[in-house]
Amino acid sequence: MNISRYQVDGHPVWVIKNALSKQVCKKWFEFYQRDISFCVGSTESDDNRQVTWCSGNTGEQMYQVFGDNPYLPDWNTEHGTEFTHQHIHRCHVNLFTDQNTFVGHRDVNKSVPKPGLVTLWFGNPGWQTDWQGGFYLGERDELYVPNEFNTQIIFPHQLWHRIEEVSEPDQFRLTVYVGYCDTEIRTFLPTDMYNQWSRDPKFNRRIQRQIRIKHGGSSFETEWRPLRDK
Repeated sequence: MNISRYQVDGHPVWVIKNALSKQVCKKWFEFYQRDISFCVGSTESDDNRQVTWCSGNTGEQMYQVFGDNPYLPDWNTEHGTEFTHQHIHRCHVNLFTDQNTFVGHRDVNKSVPKPGLVTLWFGNPGWQTDWQGGFYLGERDELYVPNEFNTQIIFPHQLWHRIEEVSEPDQFRLTVYVGYCDTEIRTFLPTDMYNQWSRDPKFNRRIQRQIRIKHGGSSFETEWRPLRDK
């Protein structure tokens, strides 16, 4: 297996090039081009509420495309964890353009008592590294992983990470995110997302109020806790 192992801020990180088989990649191409639907309703974190495009998916949908992650057994053996397909609590495909900016975040609060895991897979065939769109890990960006198709990153969900902005206006960055956790943590479903009216969160809230007042329509009165970008 082509696994590069790192330690970042005291956490293990695996970077795997040519991670998935040609058969799995073919399933991904078909799924992306024919079956996937995106919603403009995801944000990075409470510090960056800019809305981005995301496709929320169920664990079963992702399993039909990708199957069992072939690297989880070795990760579990090496790090004393027991993650399986049954521990997936959210999975989605993120689509970013050169208009999106990022500040970095952790996927969970440090106080979460049990370990969780993230797998992130770069899904753009033909991506050129000078278009950027890579991935930083660590509070000081200690590890940089360039955006190369069929590269997978595995890391604990407590580890700080940041998305590198896309530099090419004609391209958009696609990543497949799967989060695992064996403790009580909110499970995200595709129905948790809804389309926003603008990338500006303040404008969205104003429009939602206007919808309630002027039209009496649905405006998602309870603010949804957003999916996190990857």
